[in-house]
Amino acid sequence: MKKTASEALKRNGIGLLVFACWWWYGNPIGLHREVQVAGVTVPVPFGWVLRTTAPQGNRIGIVSLRRAFVPFMPWITVSIAPEMPGGPYTTESAKRQQTTMYQDAAYYSNRRTFELSSGKYHSLCTEATMRGGYQILTCAVVGTPLSFNFNGSKAVDGNAERLLASLT
Repeated sequence: MKKTASEALKRNGIGLLVFACWWWYGNPIGLHREVQVAGVTVPVPFGWVLRTTAPQGNRIGIVSLRRAFVPFMPWITVSIAPEMPGGPYTTESAKRQQTTMYQDAAYYSNRRTFELSSGKYHSLCTEATMRGGYQILTCAVVGTPLSFNFNGSKAVDGNAERLLASLT
């Protein structure tokens, strides 16, 4: 029994629709979503999936974001947590944190520190490469108790800048 071209096209279209629905279910991307962490509103960028939320009525919570799965694209994850229990980061406390992070030469290489001054807040960041080429970046947001931790298989500076610039 020979199949016509229209039957094959219909079957391929249904397969593509099923795949798209499966992908959307596995990567629930919402539009114009925001999450509140320690009194700071963090917009969830398009193309990022919110994995956990901060508990309602609880100031201490961790928000985890990951870039939606796209074949052949590296994973990037972000965790946002209130790390300063005594209040917001000051420039001095953020610089102290910078000097103590990623010091172990057996695990980390290419360590560097830098500042990001985009958006409403100023951030002091430390970046390093773990064994196997995995990039890790931690930014203390001055004026808030928030610490952003970026992890990815390639450089994450561009994603960090965009996410930190979106803080309101």
